[in-house]
Amino acid sequence: MVYEEELPQIRRAVLAVKARNTHMSTWNPKITLVVVGKRYHTRFFPKHARAARPGDKDQDVNLQAGLLIAHTVITAHQFTFYLQRHDSPQATAELAHYVVIINESEYSVDQLQEITHKLCFTGSRATTALSVCTPSRYADNLCDRLRCYIRPILDGLMTQNTLDVYRQNAATWRPTGYLQGRVNPWHERLDNSMFYL
Repeated sequence: MVYEEELPQIRRAVLAVKARNTHMSTWNPKITLVVVGKRYHTRFFPKHARAARPGDKDQDVNLQAGLLIAHTVITAHQFTFYLQRHDSPQATAELAHYVVIINESEYSVDQLQEITHKLCFTGSRATTALSVCTPSRYADNLCDRLRCYIRPILDGLMTQNTLDVYRQNAATWRPTGYLQGRVNPWHERLDNSMFYL
C-alpha cells in the first residue's frame, strides 16, 4: 500500500510544489521512505538473563535502551531492522520494526539506523526518547485525532441511510455557526499548526 499508493502521492506533491514555485524548477528531492510497525507481538530477551522472581529489583532481565537488531531475525530480502529506543524498567518495552520501502538518498544501513535512532529524541511531548521515531509518532497522533472526528462512522453507529445523507450533503460534516463554509472542523487559527500534538 505505501509503495503503490502513498509514494506516488508524495511524488505528485513534489511536482505540485515545483509548479507553484518557479525558482524550484530544477529541484528533485531524493525520497527515502521508511515504514514503522509498532503493534505486533515480537519480543526480545537478553540471552543470559536469569529468571525474574516476584519482587526482584534487579534489572538484568531487561534489554538496554538503544537496542538495535539488524541481522539474524529480520527479513532476508528487505532492508529492515528493529529498534528499542526507550528504557524499560519493567521489561515491557516494545521494539519498533522499521522497513525501508525506498532509499533514493542511498543512505547506508548504519546511516539510516542512526538517523532513526536520533529522531526518537526529537519529540515535543517527552523529555526522554519515544518508542518510535518522532515523525511516525506525530502521524499516529494525527490519525488518532482524525478518528475522533469520524468516530460515529468508525463505531458503526450510523445507519446506511445516515451515511447516504452525509454523502449527499457535505455541509452536514461541518459544524454550524462560526465555522460555516470551512472544510476543517477546527478553528481557522489552527489551520497551519500541528495542534494535534
